[in-house]
Amino acid sequence: MLFPHLDGLRIDGVDSASLRMRLDVSTRDEPAVCPGCGLSSRRVHSRYQRRLSDTAITGREVLIRLRVRRLFCDNSDCGRGTFAEQIPQLAARHARRTKILQHLRKPPSVRRVAGWIMSDPARLDPEHRQRLEAILDMSPELTALVGHIRGFATIMTELRGREMEKWMTAVETDDLPALHSFVRGLRRDHDAVTAGLTLPWNSGAVEGHVNRIKMIKRQMFGRAKPDLLRKRILLSD
Repeated sequence: MLFPHLDGLRIDGVDSASLRMRLDVSTRDEPAVCPGCGLSSRRVHSRYQRRLSDTAITGREVLIRLRVRRLFCDNSDCGRGTFAEQIPQLAARHARRTKILQHLRKPPSVRRVAGWIMSDPARLDPEHRQRLEAILDMSPELTALVGHIRGFATIMTELRGREMEKWMTAVETDDLPALHSFVRGLRRDHDAVTAGLTLPWNSGAVEGHVNRIKMIKRQMFGRAKPDLLRKRILLSD
């Protein structure tokens, strides 16, 4: 379905002759619920039109002209008298854009952008990749940062430790203080870092045993004295 968010509505007309596609949409003659008292009504007071911008199709803007009803509330205890029917799956009350368009225009959080940056570009969702590229186009500093992050990721995953010096020199030429402090830390243990990013061996097995011992110790609920802990470790092997 091309417009799933229009499900349940009646499409009265489509004008695609201009650069902007226009959809004339109206609600069906079904009961609507008063938001004040919850009583259903289908007695129409009047009708009015809402104009909603929607997501583009093949590069063309889409305008939805939504005709909705104002209905009488027949509950004498309800102070509203009349109410306008709402289409919650399409747009919020008084909104000028559909919910789908609102979601696309909402700026992503810092955490989400950081997640996109740290992800493998080949595995990014096309929409997320497009939004990240739009953000990078507005910030040369962030573009440089992303380039360095991806370069370091390549060095780590492909064991190109011999390229570390070239990478660190490139980072130091850019005005990126956060990365400069990271590079200073790498230089303090340069040989070990280079070896770790070049040789196929690592301390993963040792770290695994350390984590296993910590887990056994936690399972003993404060009774992990050295002699008893030693027996538990030996018996678990």
